[in-house]
Amino acid sequence: MGMTGGALALAGCGAGRRRSEWRGILFGTEVAITAVTAGGAEIDWAPCEAEMLRLEKIFSLTDPDSPLARLNRDGRLDGPPEELREVTLRALELAERSGGVFDPTIQPYWAWLRERLATGGTPDEGERARLLALVDYRGLRVGDDGLRFERAGMGLTLNAMAQGFVTDRVTAMLEARGIAGCLVHIGEFAARGRDVDGKRWRVAVRAGGAGGRVMETVTLADEALAVSSGAGFRMSATGKWTHLLSPATGESPAARRTVAVTAPEAVVADGLATACSLMSAAAGRELVKEYPGAAVRFYD
Repeated sequence: MGMTGGALALAGCGAGRRRSEWRGILFGTEVAITAVTAGGAEIDWAPCEAEMLRLEKIFSLTDPDSPLARLNRDGRLDGPPEELREVTLRALELAERSGGVFDPTIQPYWAWLRERLATGGTPDEGERARLLALVDYRGLRVGDDGLRFERAGMGLTLNAMAQGFVTDRVTAMLEARGIAGCLVHIGEFAARGRDVDGKRWRVAVRAGGAGGRVMETVTLADEALAVSSGAGFRMSATGKWTHLLSPATGESPAARRTVAVTAPEAVVADGLATACSLMSAAAGRELVKEYPGAAVRFYD
């Protein structure tokens, strides 16, 4: 894992406001940060870069030395970083509120299915049943001393909330520096204040990721947005299996479906977008009601 990036200062308008941008790679995807400062002030991006890299190291599934990877390998992790503990607890809370429709312990099944399909194989039903039996968020214990699984072979992924958490952290860092406004996009979006022209930030909701068809353009101010679509990552060419997998059946919802969630925090919007993608529209709307300030849109 790693990050490459660069900053760009753009001309501003009105009362000496200045618009600066930073772009890079984090969690294997393109990220972008736009910030507006008053009085022509410049932004030192180095602290934000360092914090993003530090958090990426904590939540990485591919770095064998990351705390999350060690938890999955050893079945327990003593003295975990506070950020890992916090996001894990929030993921377990969402799992409970969703009745297990959202389950962060899907990782062993997810990894097995992706490998089988990538090598041209078909999922063996016996192995599939065995791995699905390990998916149970109630078997992950979070104590004062660490994290542990109750059963061998279990695993955890926080991909449905970690990017939102990092988005919130970077947004808070920029706010602490007194920026006039910002739009942080680290997989999810978080907006504060207004753009350089004084208007709300505009974000396109696209089907299947950055290159997809625009479903709607929304405006944001002091809120976060997360968009989830199976078309964003297809495990099979037909779209039968995507990165969105039901913990109960191991199947994926229709790849064409796109879900957008707004919430005060990106970590909440991130998790809810994934959970709602696995639910009926009616059930998703009921779940979102449990999170003050959150709202969901379904595009089928």
